[in-house]
Amino acid sequence: RRGGGRTGGRRGAAMGGACSGGPASAAAVPSIKILLLGGANVGKSTIFKQMRILYKEGFEDKDRVMAKGCITENILETLIDLDQATDHYGVQVLEENEDLADELKPVLMQVKVREVDMPLENITIPWERIERLWSDPGIQAAFQEFQHPTRRGAGQEYTLPVLTGYFLRKLDTIKRDSYVPSDDDILHLRRSTSDSDTINFRMEVMSLIGKLTSLQVTCTDVGGQAHERTEWPKHAENLNAILYVVSLPEFSNVSGGTNVLESQLEILETVKQNEHFQCATIIVLLNKVDLLESKLQGLEVSEFFPEYQGANDINSVLKFFKQEVARRLGQEPTEEELPNIITSCATNTELMRTIIEKIGQSILQRTLSESKFFG
Repeated sequence: RRGGGRTGGRRGAAMGGACSGGPASAAAVPSIKILLLGGANVGKSTIFKQMRILYKEGFEDKDRVMAKGCITENILETLIDLDQATDHYGVQVLEENEDLADELKPVLMQVKVREVDMPLENITIPWERIERLWSDPGIQAAFQEFQHPTRRGAGQEYTLPVLTGYFLRKLDTIKRDSYVPSDDDILHLRRSTSDSDTINFRMEVMSLIGKLTSLQVTCTDVGGQAHERTEWPKHAENLNAILYVVSLPEFSNVSGGTNVLESQLEILETVKQNEHFQCATIIVLLNKVDLLESKLQGLEVSEFFPEYQGANDINSVLKFFKQEVARRLGQEPTEEELPNIITSCATNTELMRTIIEKIGQSILQRTLSESKFFG
């Protein structure tokens, strides 16, 4: 089996509650501390943004100004990456469009070097050239390979800023001067977390006696790049739970010669084994299920995880990865539900509301009782 077998340590580190902390008294509002961890580009920041939408004031005008520039940057990066990928996929752009990507590169540089919270008024964005390149048959063919990859494109190391093409499909709206990014647009915007960011909020959850009660939540999102993972243990004090995020559609991607999903699972094992996290519940979100289902139309999971011999449908694959995560946590993978391993689509606000509130309820109940997880 790939990437190491079962890890040592007691089962409580994966399933149990915090060793200390929890409600200070019956009269106080109970509180929990959550750490949001995972590798780069797994969707942690999207989950963090969902918490802002659901439980705080949402996004301010300055956030939308910042997002508009970042969306333009994502569009330019995606088209340039697609242009570079055409050779890899054996397709060509039309002769009259061959220079368009090179013409967009200095524009991208201008967008990148500006102050991130500054509007784009002083930069001329060539929307007509952007639209021409996006509509080119060669670019469309490369994009389809990203969307529904086949074996000839598998294992590639290209990474699109917005794999779904969400913003490219909205070019007619985004190019308007009056365009203001919606909440949905901001959720689909990928921007790597640097350092850490913390949010505090209250939500209503069900208590052990079946009564709604307020719960104070502190959640910290820490960057997932290799050099940032050394900072993770510094956030362990009074920690109740770790929400570890995995990006399932990375099962066929390679970075630095290593399967990206396998690398994420190995990082999970190091979190499980870390002495600083032994008192924290570990909850794993198997994220981007929608993109996984799209990838399964063209790729076999068994080509990248040879130990998997099941059908290549979404339910069978999800069951396999849930059991694989359970093994990495030192749990017995059974036919039963694994309640601390949850499938998710971080851009779906109502789904994330359900998941976040169920997690909060579970953690609260664990600090008050030895009741079954999610019971």
